[in-house]
Amino acid sequence: MKKRVNKRFGNALPTEWYHVERFAQRAWVNAMYAYSFGIVGNLNGHEGRSLGTGIGVCWNDIHLVLTAAHTLADTPVDRLYLMVPASTLEIGDSLADVDRSKVLVQTRGQFEGSRVVISKENDLAAVVLPHQSDDATQHFYRFDSRRTIAPPGTVVGLFGYPACRAKPMGVRANYAVLPFCDLGQVCIGPINHNHKTQLLVKYYAGAEVDPHGLSGGGIWNFKKSSLIWSPKLVLAGLMTNYDRKKGVIIGYRVATLLRFLRKSEGEMQALTGPTDNGSLKH
Repeated sequence: MKKRVNKRFGNALPTEWYHVERFAQRAWVNAMYAYSFGIVGNLNGHEGRSLGTGIGVCWNDIHLVLTAAHTLADTPVDRLYLMVPASTLEIGDSLADVDRSKVLVQTRGQFEGSRVVISKENDLAAVVLPHQSDDATQHFYRFDSRRTIAPPGTVVGLFGYPACRAKPMGVRANYAVLPFCDLGQVCIGPINHNHKTQLLVKYYAGAEVDPHGLSGGGIWNFKKSSLIWSPKLVLAGLMTNYDRKKGVIIGYRVATLLRFLRKSEGEMQALTGPTDNGSLKH
């Protein structure tokens, strides 16, 4: 049987296995992408120059985008834009392999009536949206009260919109934003942190990718969902910072996210207002 080397893990796989693994990876990526919102804000007073990431979450029938508070710094609500995920990502082994007829270019937009709630204790914030229609709920992770724990050694998925992946486009400083994903491993060091509230992920970024901009993105665990395989995502945390010297991504544990949501639930309920479709305007 012909074999092909999997460069990432340094082992040899039969060609048929390689294709199965590749399709599985694409399914994982699309599963993370479905809940990942790009966040566009102000930078040094200039509109639309700051990039961050957020997670679409449904908590007790409240629809929101959970993120790191610093991604929203210095950005008033009327200048805060979101990039809503499409139904799927078009993924190729290279740019030449991408079927450009299937590529959908989306522009930033604003949800009418959205509001921001910021944590007084941690680097966390939520963009509270009007109630979403059933068609839009595919982009909102159903968050319940269970505390997911990812023990050290767990391989997790990372997804977001780093600024270094933005590509100049056209005139007037416009740019296209490209998503980025990779795998990391939960660890217990090597930096000081609050182990009760924070989560560390060992991740050495390549020279071509600066993780800044991934702030607010999800740290995802993958679990088998049934006898028929499909990617089952479980949220393990939310990225907030990166220590390049130590090669460690710092994030908040699910328990910390739940604590923020519980404390802010009354304020969020008051902000959602009457049920509507929460239309997106550009």
